[in-house]
Amino acid sequence: MNCESVQDLLPLYLSGELTGETLAAVQLHIQACEACSKALSTDRELDDALRTAMLEDTPDVSVVLRRVHAGMTTPGWKRMLSLVSVRAAGVAAAIILVAWFVLLRLPMHQVQRTLALNAANDHYSDLVLLRHADWAHNPQEVARFIQVNFSQRKDLLEEITPPDASFEKVRLCRLGAAQYAHFVFRNGTIETSVFLAPTVQGSSQYQTYHMAEAGYGLEVSEFFSPHVTGMVVSNKGLVPTEEMANRLAKTL
Repeated sequence: MNCESVQDLLPLYLSGELTGETLAAVQLHIQACEACSKALSTDRELDDALRTAMLEDTPDVSVVLRRVHAGMTTPGWKRMLSLVSVRAAGVAAAIILVAWFVLLRLPMHQVQRTLALNAANDHYSDLVLLRHADWAHNPQEVARFIQVNFSQRKDLLEEITPPDASFEKVRLCRLGAAQYAHFVFRNGTIETSVFLAPTVQGSSQYQTYHMAEAGYGLEVSEFFSPHVTGMVVSNKGLVPTEEMANRLAKTL
């Protein structure tokens, strides 16, 4: 597979829609081709930036509201003349507000999907391609890491360790615009990643999101609690990632 073919497939690769031989061919090419690897990173950064902008962009309805307010304070005979325009402004405001509430709901699924794909890519990059070496391994380094980043969770490692696995290493990484702690656990040849970050806006209820096809033969289960946002990434069907995410959402 050549560079032109791979770059045409990058949008489908980023969205997790490639499967089988096509997915394997694209992955092999990206590993060997620096240009396509850079193109993938650029596309991923652009995708993250667009989704962040969609979430942060608030529609400006101040002009509409000023017109409505002016109409309410205008004498009756003038209000009659401008009744049609005021009604149009009211309809426009309603449409904007409804569209904004719908927009808020639609991107959340896309944001969760993007986070899951980013976590799967980071797991693959860190543990298969071995692109980073700044890991904390020894007990003293790990204890200091947890104290600095999760000072309220003294038993954190025990709480997030997958069944029958043992802790291997931890480092800080970036997924999109956020910084996460990337914990790695091993059970034989199977490595499981647990990504954790403080929840920016607390919620009174926990939520979970599961992606069974995240590429590289991986699955990702996300969880959101009042205090922590996290993801569990491992080989599809070999680690109970969804069960872990549900448990961690309730306990962290």
